[in-house]
Amino acid sequence: MITDADVKKLEKTFATKEFLKKELNRFATKDDLKSFASKEFLKEELNRFATKDDLKRFATKEDLRSAFDELVSVIMEMTDNVIARIDKTLDRTEINEDQIQDHENRLRKVEDKVFVV
Repeated sequence: MITDADVKKLEKTFATKEFLKKELNRFATKDDLKSFASKEFLKEELNRFATKDDLKRFATKEDLRSAFDELVSVIMEMTDNVIARIDKTLDRTEINEDQIQDHENRLRKVEDKVFVV
């Protein structure tokens, strides 16, 4: 026959219903797991995000740097061309100023001769 002392020793070695109910409550049940995402749900939801293949269509930092460098070189070249044209125009203006000054001097001389008489 099993005594109370034997039952207490067995309870120390083996799990009882009460112990299992208390301890197993810590673990998730099937109903608890239903609130978590399933494979199908994750597949549907993750399709909204970009993949590696999607990101290959966008410019990389290196692409942007090279495009920026090309743009800067084009702008510098255009600026050099504009400065060269301005310099040519200024040179022509200086030549024209000399010619205009010469013409004005000649006109004064002619006017002085005409109006003196």
